[in-house]
Amino acid sequence: MSMTRDERKYRFSEIITAIHLQDEEADNPMLPQGTLGLSDGRLKSAIMCQVFKEKEEFQMKLVNALANTALEPLTEDNEPSEDDLSALSIAIHTAWGMGAFQPLLSLLGVAGKVSAVYDIDLPEDISLVLRPNAFAKKFGKFDPYMIMDEEQDEKIIALLKGEQDDDN
Repeated sequence: MSMTRDERKYRFSEIITAIHLQDEEADNPMLPQGTLGLSDGRLKSAIMCQVFKEKEEFQMKLVNALANTALEPLTEDNEPSEDDLSALSIAIHTAWGMGAFQPLLSLLGVAGKVSAVYDIDLPEDISLVLRPNAFAKKFGKFDPYMIMDEEQDEKIIALLKGEQDDDN
């Protein structure tokens, strides 16, 4: 799903605000409007930028809400959508970036089972969790609103090159 810059910003704000306002005691936390738009690469990247600016409590609430929301259609025997799979992917990457090994393994197991049962391919970026997670926290250095803006691509590339140079 391709979104406009304004749609991305609205959806991003909606998700981040919902997680911040989420009751810690919620049994089955869900995202507002389900997984709508999460397959948009820029929105997905912006969420990953924001998640590493937040505290661990927020990160775990996001992982739970993403996983619950992504898996909800499966309880009704519906095939997961691209947005559902992207929500699962963001949850996996968040757990990986945090170093939360048990949730990471659980989510990878769920993703593998979903792929096998529905005979569908998972998002390719899930395989990135097989690399060291040191780069994941660097996402927190980036402005998520800049990531959502196509007009900022040159600036983003320059920042990425700067981060790469810092690693050397």
